[in-house]
Amino acid sequence: MKTRTTILSLSFIILGVFLNTHSSSAAYLPPAGIPAPIFGINEVAPSTTIKCPSWPSASSPGCYYIDNTSPAATDIGNANGYPNKPRVTIPTTYAAGAYAEIHGGPYNAVTLTFNGNLFNPIFFRGPSALNRTTIHGAGLTGSYAIVEYINSDLNGGNVGFLYPASYISFRNNTVQGTGALLTGNQSAISLSGGASGHNNNLVIYNNVISNQGQWNYNTTVDVHGIKPRNDVDEAWILENTIYHVQGDSVQTGEATLVGQSYPTKIYIGKNIMYENKENCIDIKGGTDIIVSENVCHDMLNSYGDDQMEGIVTHNSANWTWYINNTIYNSGFGIYTSGSTNQYAIGNVIYSIQGSSNPASFYDYGTGIIFIGANPGAIVNNTIDNTQHGYSEAGGGVVDMANNIVSNRSLAAGYDQMIENTTGNTLDYTLTSGNTKTRWGGGIYSTAASFNSATGQGTHYWEANPLYVNAASSNYQVLASSPAVDRG
Repeated sequence: MKTRTTILSLSFIILGVFLNTHSSSAAYLPPAGIPAPIFGINEVAPSTTIKCPSWPSASSPGCYYIDNTSPAATDIGNANGYPNKPRVTIPTTYAAGAYAEIHGGPYNAVTLTFNGNLFNPIFFRGPSALNRTTIHGAGLTGSYAIVEYINSDLNGGNVGFLYPASYISFRNNTVQGTGALLTGNQSAISLSGGASGHNNNLVIYNNVISNQGQWNYNTTVDVHGIKPRNDVDEAWILENTIYHVQGDSVQTGEATLVGQSYPTKIYIGKNIMYENKENCIDIKGGTDIIVSENVCHDMLNSYGDDQMEGIVTHNSANWTWYINNTIYNSGFGIYTSGSTNQYAIGNVIYSIQGSSNPASFYDYGTGIIFIGANPGAIVNNTIDNTQHGYSEAGGGVVDMANNIVSNRSLAAGYDQMIENTTGNTLDYTLTSGNTKTRWGGGIYSTAASFNSATGQGTHYWEANPLYVNAASSNYQVLASSPAVDRG
């Protein structure tokens, strides 16, 4: 894992050093384990005083001003528009270095073609973060463009990255539906490529996505917030707030893809996600997907086949990392099934509930469950006030170490459940007392008896972990904690 991560990051570091010489803002600090995108966050729109020197009284080359509410607006003999005489409609094709400012609205759905380059990106934007212009949906194609300060207000499909799309950033926007029931599968933002080729290097940053479909409907109909479904490589989904959607905040891939490629190098970080019909994040297949520093909560609206997972992975996903996420008030924290190279590292998971069969290795109310992960690792996690701590099931081979499991809320539950006793390792664990560990067919109520019977858990302690303030969800440990320097 370390070798793969180091090699993956090195190319981004080299490109980032190059690009920083062309950026006018501080370099973006990405979430743990995620490389910074090389385009789409640091860039700052040019000053119109410099970029568009003839404004407001005349047109400037490469500058567009659109305001369909202005009495002076016209498209006749007015290819670009300017503040004193705006265009009525939005031009659809932009050359390298173009700057487009859209006022008024709303506007009908539009497909935008960008022909930017690294040194001359295109900016397509509303007036400001506090004054976003409404466009009823948009298709984005081409390269090197930043779309910001736009509001898209459709219920369901709003923004599509259309092949060929590369180095396009959709940032600082709102995508707000009506909350009405939708009956067909769709996504508010879709990133997928197609039969002709892959989309790549796309950024979805600092947007608010909400009310896409009826989030508390009682039948499964997938309507997602953001979805890189197929034929997309290197996409960043960063610092968005996504809630009240009829499916998942983010879904990657699909249960079945015929003649299409699963997404690769998808980076999902620092998002806030809550109160959806299904899950916060659903990874269906794909390779090299990193889920880092997200906050996910209140996934308890379960109907049909929904299992109230915070983060769920299946469909033979490979090389997936879950790093430093915070997950609470859900049926499962992290749930992986039928996937390889799965790594849960440094997550804080608490208040997980829904147990229906405490004797099952697959029971609800489990903080982390790896089903058939081979190989996998559950390392450095803090799990508190859950009905079960973590579970290995389905014949996987998982290393489990440096975990704290405290305040188990179900007397019949288990701090640790390991179904497959061949190849698995469990050590360097702290539980807070009233311990129950299940190792295959054996059940052990103390660390000492578990170690004596299995040879596992040589470094296994039972004590109060001494959190700073668990009641306020602060799971840092005090300097006097028995967890300090025991990993």
